[in-house]
Amino acid sequence: MLHLLRQFRPFRSSFLCAARNMADAASSATAAPAATTAPAAAAATERVLVMTGASNGIGLNFVRKTLAKGGFTRVILAARSPARCAETLGALTGGTPVADASRPITVNGAVVEALPCDLGSLASAEAFAAAVTSRVAAIHLLVLNAGVVCGSGLEPTATRTVDGYEMTFQTNHLSHFLIVEALERQLKAAGAAGGARVVVTASHGHRAAAVARGGRDVAAWREVATALGRCNHLVAYCDSKLANAVHAREINKRWAAQGVTANSLHPGAIRETGIWAAQRGFVSFLIDWVALPLGRLVGQWQSVDEGGDAIAACADPAEAGGRYRYITRWEEPSATAREEAVGAALWTASEELLREAAAARAAAAAAPGATEKGAAATPATGTAAMAGAGAA
Repeated sequence: MLHLLRQFRPFRSSFLCAARNMADAASSATAAPAATTAPAAAAATERVLVMTGASNGIGLNFVRKTLAKGGFTRVILAARSPARCAETLGALTGGTPVADASRPITVNGAVVEALPCDLGSLASAEAFAAAVTSRVAAIHLLVLNAGVVCGSGLEPTATRTVDGYEMTFQTNHLSHFLIVEALERQLKAAGAAGGARVVVTASHGHRAAAVARGGRDVAAWREVATALGRCNHLVAYCDSKLANAVHAREINKRWAAQGVTANSLHPGAIRETGIWAAQRGFVSFLIDWVALPLGRLVGQWQSVDEGGDAIAACADPAEAGGRYRYITRWEEPSATAREEAVGAALWTASEELLREAAAARAAAAAAPGATEKGAAATPATGTAAMAGAGAA
């Protein structure tokens, strides 16, 4: 039992710090503004928001508030499948999935599109990025909010993506890294014209990451990406969230001089999101009957509304970049996340992993009898890989 409870170390200090983390004021849910279908239209003065993880939970909450507030003329949302695209657009138009998700809608003067993007597939993430670059010349705000806990928390990691990488790490970090790299030109174009911001949803759990050697070398991050059974799913989640916090700091370090800044955040412990959907058995029992009641008692389980507000705070151009937000306040991330060697190692490892996956896809496509849906060669082992559950 003691061993099982230790798996919840990422959330222990959250409960202990409850008194100083209460929201300053209660927030009320924001209704979706009225929307009508309309063709997309480009404009030289447009302000563009691109976001993953906007189908439900804090992501949808943030999009609704942002559209109600105004300020963006074009919004491009990633959703895991065409059906989720229809649901996402429908959630902005009254709750019913739209009939044709390939058509943009207009919400409070902003043209809104939802494009398919399964983060469990690097080819899908690449196609999404290519679709974005074909539509816009500049991106003023990029929010990387999609995430997953793949499998029940205490089980050993056992799911590879079609690219051969551990599902949680690829979904939460590597596919997002690809998207940022692919959208670099658009981000820097906005940066040169007044500023661009990247927001990455991390977690307080990044403090409990168990990356070998603290993630200070490339091999450690390659192990996180390629080794199954190395740890359980909760630890894999914490490792991926460390990657999120480090990635945001590294973007800010490398691109701030060109007008592109980045922040990361812990949005709070929020049950009403898709990220915990895979939890079952003892883990689900602990969340629903131990952590949730205790958290509500001390004010440490947040609402979806509070999580959306945390994203908004990180996205606020009036706030400086290079920072980490813990729900309602700014604080330093872990010492590991602040180490320059960790940022450099993660960036290099991510680039290597993407190059290897691209080479594997190219080789598979060139092979006799290859099909678009065929099994991809695993970069690390050369074995076939099967896809698992996608991002929440």
